[in-house]
Amino acid sequence: MDSLSRPILPANIRIYIAELTTEDHEGRVAPDEQLYPNGRLLTKAPQLLKALEDAFTLLDRVGDTLHYEDGLPVTALESRDIEIIYGDAVAELARFETLIREARGQQ
Repeated sequence: MDSLSRPILPANIRIYIAELTTEDHEGRVAPDEQLYPNGRLLTKAPQLLKALEDAFTLLDRVGDTLHYEDGLPVTALESRDIEIIYGDAVAELARFETLIREARGQQ
């Protein structure tokens, strides 16, 4: 397929192509024990990025809940606020742990 017959993507669509190679330009060969973990990381990269973005959002919500008023730290929280913070953190933590294990090739 020549460059004229390739489909044109809309301006808001970005694609990134990454590839794993078994050797570099100097002929050095990458061992399988390095190649497979790199492949897993490339495969999980979009999900790991989304999880990192979600973690940032969660931390931002926690920060909003624990905000300072009149320059003084929050000294008491309603029990419901504590439950919400804890529940959000535990739910996300399990998801993060699963993604990390998958990226490492662990079950």
